[in-house]
Amino acid sequence: MKGLFSRIGLRRKLLLSYLVVFMIAALTMAWYSIATSIQVIYTNNVRAVSDMAERAGDNYRRKMEQFEQSIMLCVSNEQLQRVYKNQYLSTYALYRALIDSYLPFYKSLYATYNGDLSRLCVYSTKGLYKWQDYLNSAEAIAEEAWFQEAITEPGIHWNARGSSIYAACRIDNLDSVVRAAPLGVLYMEINSAALLNQYVYISWPGYVFRLKDASGDVLLESTAGDVTPGEKMKTFEVDAGQNGWMLAFDVPEDTLRIGERAWIPVESVVIVAGLILLLLLITFFTHVLLRGLSRLKDASGDVLLESTAGDVTPGEKMKTFEVDAGQNGWMLASGAWPAWRRGRCELRSTRTFFITPCRSSTGNASARDRTRSAT
Repeated sequence: MKGLFSRIGLRRKLLLSYLVVFMIAALTMAWYSIATSIQVIYTNNVRAVSDMAERAGDNYRRKMEQFEQSIMLCVSNEQLQRVYKNQYLSTYALYRALIDSYLPFYKSLYATYNGDLSRLCVYSTKGLYKWQDYLNSAEAIAEEAWFQEAITEPGIHWNARGSSIYAACRIDNLDSVVRAAPLGVLYMEINSAALLNQYVYISWPGYVFRLKDASGDVLLESTAGDVTPGEKMKTFEVDAGQNGWMLAFDVPEDTLRIGERAWIPVESVVIVAGLILLLLLITFFTHVLLRGLSRLKDASGDVLLESTAGDVTPGEKMKTFEVDAGQNGWMLASGAWPAWRRGRCELRSTRTFFITPCRSSTGNASARDRTRSAT
């Protein structure tokens, strides 16, 4: 390898040296740029998904607040309380109350939510029986755990079953000074599909949504987009604002790096184009700097620098004129034929020989003539 490098010309040595140096620098910068960009893209994607999860959590909490306000309105409305008490003197009077106040109220509530509610029903403990979809007897669900929890403890109790989210709230007699027996339980079931599609979602190619209770158990699960089972996931959790529940969005790790896979080929093209341009510039400037240099040797008495001016045919017979250069024993040697229209200047010493362009001379200095062949 050393012998091969010593045999190539100076121009190629310089080009090769420049190319190696700049290739090392360019590859180092490219590696650092790619590594930094990969981390920046991943961090930005994580931040973006986290922000979307927070907004989804805000939407969920606001929607749940609206549902709870409607529940409290249902259990505390004065006209509805008369129906819940069932103290009418006749069945006809009860029927008129159901037609005039009860039914319009619940229908308007359904219309207000525009598909966000799946079911709304009052389970009465005061002798009321099934009437349309808005009223039924508590005997039908008396053994259900959610009913037992609601009838025992006041307040709104949220739960999830299968793909449904629902709430149960005890209806108390608001006219009673002392605590009286409950009038029934209001059951409200949320349209979970509408909730997840319209309010609780993130704009990402694929993810798994999970609603978890305070102990971490999954109450509700839904998959959106393209998700491969078993792939590595990154979880983003936000507070649901009720019962210690959490909203969890599991996003595939690979999708967080979508940007870098699209970016790396572009970066590679830029790097290759930059290296090609750099090589062209190096070639051009090296040619400019070395275009007057023909050969450079270090042997005793050999040529140090040589330059040809005008039209000189290699091999033709030359006459040499030498003049003392005045330093280090160097000599200026000029060979021309005929009459300086074509010439060559040389600088020679006993140890080295340096050739440089010079103007033609009349030869009146102490010069030594010798004839040689142009090389």
